[in-house]
Amino acid sequence: MSDANRNIAANATARNLSPARVRQFKEAEARVKASNAPTLELIKRLVPTDSQMAAIAQRFPSVKVGEYDELFGAGLSLVRDQYETLAPILTSEDRHETNFTALKLVLDRIVGAAIGAAYGSANHYEGRRTAAKDATNSFSNEHRDEDRQGVDGGDNRAANLRRIAAEKAGHAYSLAVLAAGACEAYRDLMGSDWQPYQPNNRRSVSERAAAEEAAALGF
Repeated sequence: MSDANRNIAANATARNLSPARVRQFKEAEARVKASNAPTLELIKRLVPTDSQMAAIAQRFPSVKVGEYDELFGAGLSLVRDQYETLAPILTSEDRHETNFTALKLVLDRIVGAAIGAAYGSANHYEGRRTAAKDATNSFSNEHRDEDRQGVDGGDNRAANLRRIAAEKAGHAYSLAVLAAGACEAYRDLMGSDWQPYQPNNRRSVSERAAAEEAAALGF
C-alpha cells in the first residue's frame, strides 16, 4: 500500500470518506500502476481466452485473428533473432564470465514494446466491450430505440457496437499471443521471467498523493 493509500485509509472516518470512495481511490491507483508497468498476466486477464476467441470468430465473420502457433512463433522469433544478431556485439568477457547486461537491456525493451502494444490493444478492447454490453443491456427499457433498424436497413447501434468489440477482441488476442511468445523466448534466453521496468519514484508523499487523487478524479 502506498503512503497516500495509508493516509486515506487511516483518515477515512475523519474526512467522512465512505468505504466505496476509499475503494475507488485504491482501484484508480492500481490502474495507474498497471498502465505504467503492464505485465503479461494483466493482459491475459483483459483479453478473451482461447475458447472465447474461437466463439467470437465463429459468430462474427468480420473478425480477423491469426493462428495461435504462428503468432506465438512470431513472438519467439522477435526476441531470438535479436539475441542471435546482437549477442556477439553487445556481450563482453568480464573476469572469464560473459557479461550480458547490455544485451539484456535491449531484449528488455523489445519485450516491453510487445507487452505495451498488447496492453494498449487489450484496454481498447475492454472499452469497446463495455460499450457494447451497456448498449445491449439497455434493451430492457421498453421505450428503447437502439434495437430498431434505421431507415437505411443498416445494423442497429447495439449490433454495430458488438461487431466493433468483436473486431477489437481479435486485435487484442493476437497481440497478446505474440507478447506471450516474446516473454517465453526471453525466459529461455535470459534464464528469468521478463519484468516491467519500475522507475525509482523519488517524489514526496504529498506529490504522490496529489497525483493519485488526480488519477482518481480522472485527470
